[in-house]
Amino acid sequence: MLSSLDERVVEAGVRALKMVYQSPEAPKAHRLTADALQRLVVLLSSDNRSVAEVAARVLARCCEAPEQKAAVADAGGLEGLLRLLSTEELSRREAAIDALATLTSGSSDISRRVADSGHIISQLLPLLKSPSAHVKFLVSCCLTNLAPAMPSTSANPSQTAEVVRKAVLPVLAKLLNDPEVREEVPAVLSQLVADNRELQAAAADSDAISKLAGFLRRDDCSQRLKEGTLRALSTLCADREQSRRQLLDAEAMAPIVRALDDPSPQVRLAACMCVRSLSRSAKSLRGSMVDHDVSTPLFRRLDDPDRDVRITASATLCNIVLDFSPVKEAVLAAGCIGALVALTGSPEGELRLNAVWALQNLVYTASSEVRAAVLAAMPWRTVVDLTNDMQTDVQERTLNMLRNQCAHCLPPEVIKVLQWSGGEMYPLLVSRVDPAASHPVSHRVQALYTLVNIAAAGEEEGRDGILDAGLAAHLPSLLAEEGDDVRLAAVWAVINLTSSGDECPGAAKRVAMLREAGVSAVLATLSQMELDAEVRERVKTAVSNFVAHDMFTE
Repeated sequence: MLSSLDERVVEAGVRALKMVYQSPEAPKAHRLTADALQRLVVLLSSDNRSVAEVAARVLARCCEAPEQKAAVADAGGLEGLLRLLSTEELSRREAAIDALATLTSGSSDISRRVADSGHIISQLLPLLKSPSAHVKFLVSCCLTNLAPAMPSTSANPSQTAEVVRKAVLPVLAKLLNDPEVREEVPAVLSQLVADNRELQAAAADSDAISKLAGFLRRDDCSQRLKEGTLRALSTLCADREQSRRQLLDAEAMAPIVRALDDPSPQVRLAACMCVRSLSRSAKSLRGSMVDHDVSTPLFRRLDDPDRDVRITASATLCNIVLDFSPVKEAVLAAGCIGALVALTGSPEGELRLNAVWALQNLVYTASSEVRAAVLAAMPWRTVVDLTNDMQTDVQERTLNMLRNQCAHCLPPEVIKVLQWSGGEMYPLLVSRVDPAASHPVSHRVQALYTLVNIAAAGEEEGRDGILDAGLAAHLPSLLAEEGDDVRLAAVWAVINLTSSGDECPGAAKRVAMLREAGVSAVLATLSQMELDAEVRERVKTAVSNFVAHDMFTE
């Protein structure tokens, strides 16, 4: 029909397409062929103004896939829409803006081509003052898409990304009050202010956070509005403590927690994102989240059927379990330690990382019951596999988990950890600090501090086992490293291994082993060097330990 020589048939065909794609039951999976898209592009230049307008409306609804957008652009669709934008008739201009907003959404290449096309910004900016809420919204969408493709400076001040974003923000803030476009506005607002703290602050000052929170409290909040609102709040609160405080003061926590169990996976994901932003708050604000029992629905999301929900929920738990004993105990009571351990075996790298990270934070300053539960749920073989994971950040977090597991332990707890490893703890850690193995500095630091924590527990067999595993041979090289991080950790290891007293009967033997390995000589050299203040003080302590045993030589 679109290729008919009869203009009336063409118009009927394009109007039929418009009706199909505007329907809520439109076949999203069905895509127009390249020939059909090219024919629609041709119709943008039709002498029949109605046909050109309707063709633009169809393009605005049928070109969501990247390949379709590229096909329209390659067929000259951008030029056709820009010509349509230059006409006097508002309805045709609106149709062109609608299509341009769709084509530029998520496409940096098309956005750049449109932004570089001439006077489009100067054509769009005045339309932000249109009496039509729909026109203002479409223009805001288009400008939001184009802003990242615009220069930060320009001979024409109105042609910069900053000016455009600042012009769009107050318009979107006001459109939150308009029922005609309210469902669509939060998503665009989120895109506009992403990674821009100045705009996030301006949005908060324009009362956007309280308006969005108000949507969540309404019983008639649709799933689309709920998802967009939660995503917008997540973005607005991602980097600003003041915005997080505003959101909590707006009594939004309860509906956010309820949204974690929403039937829609998109809403559940957006709720997890919002909670994750809030979980970056200062400890006092995160305490408010604990009061609303946000952890319980988050635990359920670890088994969510949606992959993205599982990833975001596990990332959120990393923050929430860090500081609060009630949350740590809730994890234990809910049996979620096993779920986190199971996720460490996921084929998804993000899930493995988040799960190990959550376990790392869970055992940090945790009760002996929580730590013991992690040991019971996590086979040592799993730890070994994670320390050899293809992702180095998973390896590092696993070593950090071991460090936290051994921190502030009593001797019986250290013995349990060593028994858990089946005697493999020391060889694993010592292999990680070996300078010849070329492991990342951060990995060596975590492994060293794990040994430091074990030695600090005061369990004599544990201290002897560290040296028996070969650490002494590596310490001179570790102490001589240029970086303060490894050097400080190595000095702490020496201090804890050489501490004397009635509770350390084997200290003299260990001092002798370290002296024979050359550790005392390196410490003597370090004591004469200009060092970081903390390293210098720790070196003094280590030297004094040797002196106390009459084993230190100048």
